[in-house]
Amino acid sequence: MIEEQTVQLVQQSLTGITDRQINTVLHLMQEGNTVPFIARYRKEMTGSLDEVQIQAIEEAYKRATALQDRKAAVIKSIAEQGALTAKLEQQIQASTKLQDVEDIYLPYKQKRQTKAMVAKSRGLEP
Repeated sequence: MIEEQTVQLVQQSLTGITDRQINTVLHLMQEGNTVPFIARYRKEMTGSLDEVQIQAIEEAYKRATALQDRKAAVIKSIAEQGALTAKLEQQIQASTKLQDVEDIYLPYKQKRQTKAMVAKSRGLEP
């Protein structure tokens, strides 16, 4: 299932390719068709897109889905800590780059517990 937000992110990152072409290519790829197959045998469906353009759509879609997945994970993590506010959630959702999401998440990121940290928390300091 292709999410509308993800398709919008793909459309924003690619110029010169129509919405219909992007949706058609994504649906063909979800059906299991490969880039060369789509470029050679589904030209009439894609509006004569070449392999480079189809690969660009595929890569943009992968980046967009990774961004959406990371946003969801960051929001869940911050919510579990009890620090999620409406403004913070809106700021995360408005991010269009993975690096922006990571920058927002940095203050809330939990550090890994090393054995030394566990020992210190239990009062076993030298």
